[in-house]
Amino acid sequence: HIVFVTLFSYSICLIFTYTILQNWTFSLKNINNKHDKLSFVIVYLSSGIIMTSIITFLVNHDYDYRIAWLAGTNYAIIHNYLLSKFYVFR
Repeated sequence: HIVFVTLFSYSICLIFTYTILQNWTFSLKNINNKHDKLSFVIVYLSSGIIMTSIITFLVNHDYDYRIAWLAGTNYAIIHNYLLSKFYVFR
C-alpha cells in the first residue's frame, strides 16, 4: 500500500505546489491553462526522476545516504524553480 499512499500524497503536493507557485511566487492570477498544468507536471516528474537517479547513483557509489539526499534535493529545488519560472509560468 506504500505505492498508493506515495502517489496520492505526491499528487496532493503537486496540486498545492502549482496553486502556490501560480498565485504567490509568480503572482499570476486567473490562469487556467491546460498547457501550463501539463508543463508543470512534466517539470516535477522529470525532477523526481533525476533526483532519484542522483540519489541512487551516489548511494551505489558508497556516499552517505544523507549526502546523496542533500545532493538530489538541491538539484530538484533548482530544477523546479528555474523551469517553473522560465518554462511553465513565463
